[in-house]
Amino acid sequence: MKKNLLMMAALFCCLFAVTACGSDEPKAKTTVKGTYTLEFNQDVLDAANVIIYYLDANGAKRFEAVTTTNWTKTVTNEKFPAQYAFQIAISPKDAASLTKETYDLQINAVISGELSTGEKFYNSKTILGVQNLAKDKVVSTLEKHDGDAMGYNISKDGTASAMSKVNLK
Repeated sequence: MKKNLLMMAALFCCLFAVTACGSDEPKAKTTVKGTYTLEFNQDVLDAANVIIYYLDANGAKRFEAVTTTNWTKTVTNEKFPAQYAFQIAISPKDAASLTKETYDLQINAVISGELSTGEKFYNSKTILGVQNLAKDKVVSTLEKHDGDAMGYNISKDGTASAMSKVNLK
């Protein structure tokens, strides 16, 4: 009888030990790693100075001058809804400094990413796509696209919803 009581007491202690260990495990925090990708053809960079305003990991506004045809920035967020947004500032160069007779102006943008839970999101937009534009129309066309923007709120389940207004400049 003593042996059975001792055995039951030992099992009882083991049961509490297993339960206690399980409650100490830290809960995994959901994060989202998002990437901004903007592609400019060389004609855009030849005809204008371009600055990208974007939201960083803390939701703070940042900006960078674009000097190459591909601009990419990756940002990791832990706060939801996570916000990913950018805005383009285009300053056309003086019309007299344009050296070609026609220009192909192309800007494509993507906001994509993945949550630590595996859900993915992807949204793309052609911001500017004009082929064989006469030199005398380049400046006015670029001015029309100054301030173009794109933004998304990302929920913990990976759903991307467009931001109603993006103003980062």
